[in-house]
Amino acid sequence: LAVGGLSFAVVFQYFRAAPLWLPIRWNASFVVINAVWVAKLYYDANFAELYATEDERALYARHFAHMSMTDFRKILQLGRWRDMERGYQMTVEGEQNKNVFVLVEGSAEVYVHGKAVNTIEAGSFVGEMSLMRSIVGSNFKRPKNQMASATVVCREKSRVFCWEDAQLRKLLYENADIRASMQAAFGVGLAEKLFNHRVMSSK
Repeated sequence: LAVGGLSFAVVFQYFRAAPLWLPIRWNASFVVINAVWVAKLYYDANFAELYATEDERALYARHFAHMSMTDFRKILQLGRWRDMERGYQMTVEGEQNKNVFVLVEGSAEVYVHGKAVNTIEAGSFVGEMSLMRSIVGSNFKRPKNQMASATVVCREKSRVFCWEDAQLRKLLYENADIRASMQAAFGVGLAEKLFNHRVMSSK
């Protein structure tokens, strides 16, 4: 609508007895800027998934299919893929979390007070609990509630996608839609962890 209105204004101003060049230039600039944004939004809505890598598409399908591809691209831009060696500590109990992970390949052991209490498999989030606590109510953006409740150690060579906690928290603070989508993904992941822990405990 804006592009159409401004385009009409450009035509009207040009075909006057004396063309109004200054308004024409300004309106033409706005037409170009708006057209570029419309094209970008159309691309994000229709073609962004086509140019995602296989790993990115799998991550999207596994955890973020309820999120728009445009929002998914935003969280992808904040994070990175990493390969972790066996024994790498993703979180340390009682220490402030620096990262939030998605365990894409491999597995990890969970320790509380030095005792192994659970094993998490590929598809699980790690470090999300302290982040979730920090984005609820008056805790938002306050780091004091971000101490890890457990130590999580890679049991084998693993592949993860990770975000810096502070950067992800900032994005969630600024974008309510992404915050709601991430909370939904974390909630499903937590439910899966609890279910798997019950199954393992009953064996």
